[in-house]
Amino acid sequence: MVFRAPAQPYASGSVRYGPFPVRWKLVFFAGAALLSALVLALVALARDHLVCTPGARCVVSTAPWMSVRAAVPMAALRDARADLGKNTKGNAYGVVVLVLDGGGEVRLQRASVDEAQQAAATIRARLAVRQRIDVTVGGSWWLLLFSAGALAAGVSMASTALKGAVTFRLDLVQGGQALRVRKQLLGVPLPGATLSLAGVTDVRVEGARTEEAWSDRAEAPLPAGRLVLVDRTGATQPITASALPGTAVHLRAASALRALLQMPLQRDVEAQLASLPWRRTPPGARLVLAASGATMGGLLGVGALAVAGIALGVLDAREGRAWVFVVGGVAGAAVGLALAVFFTRPQPPA
Repeated sequence: MVFRAPAQPYASGSVRYGPFPVRWKLVFFAGAALLSALVLALVALARDHLVCTPGARCVVSTAPWMSVRAAVPMAALRDARADLGKNTKGNAYGVVVLVLDGGGEVRLQRASVDEAQQAAATIRARLAVRQRIDVTVGGSWWLLLFSAGALAAGVSMASTALKGAVTFRLDLVQGGQALRVRKQLLGVPLPGATLSLAGVTDVRVEGARTEEAWSDRAEAPLPAGRLVLVDRTGATQPITASALPGTAVHLRAASALRALLQMPLQRDVEAQLASLPWRRTPPGARLVLAASGATMGGLLGVGALAVAGIALGVLDAREGRAWVFVVGGVAGAAVGLALAVFFTRPQPPA
């Protein structure tokens, strides 16, 4: 009788690698920059569009939502003028005013002096001969440049700050002969890779230090690293394309992957983890960040409330309201302060 050795079961299992430390302070500033870009874009694109049809109505709609602000019979329109004024910075502006029967008025959005005067003249000329009126006032293309700058800064800060917000799932596949690396960013799957395990004898942490954009000049380079597979010749094969922030997260993942691949465990890993200091923010820095959080939170609160008000048609993009600054500023400052205190609390090593 011939006896055969039982077939070896296919190796399987997985290791979670990440998430990695995230620079939450930079996330906060990125959010402020992106919201500023949105507000500037909305103000730049906000325009009043007046259309008067003889024998019908005059309709004032606000772009970009094209919501109707006012609608009156064209027969009730008597005149149009351009009122001039200066803002708090001393810059002159003009406002087209539609004069209605009975002394009523409809004021359009602020515009440049020349634009307002030309629009008022066009309305008067067409009104005199009872022709169709179609004019647009408001908006500022120059603000779009500032919006684009704020958008670029916000995207750059967000990409830098969220570099550690990725996670990897390391799965043994092909009967334990390969390692499939699946990557996710904030839960969104990204392209991965499959690495051969042929000849691999060890898993190590390749240390590095990163000096990233938007770092303070006095800020020390951030500790970083990545896992590498080592073969019999000593050649290494990185699991990730680049180094990622953190220290403890790499040590834990390397230990777990060694266990999954049935490699000898390194006894000094726990000692290294125990020796890592907790992440503590100095009291002075916490105070500065708390003040910054309250300030940026207030600005974000005002911006968020302004965007919501403009979208709902409650606010005019060209005119500030005191209650928006009070309500949005106080609520946003409270949230920003709470977040700053939360993210600067003592935390275990990462």
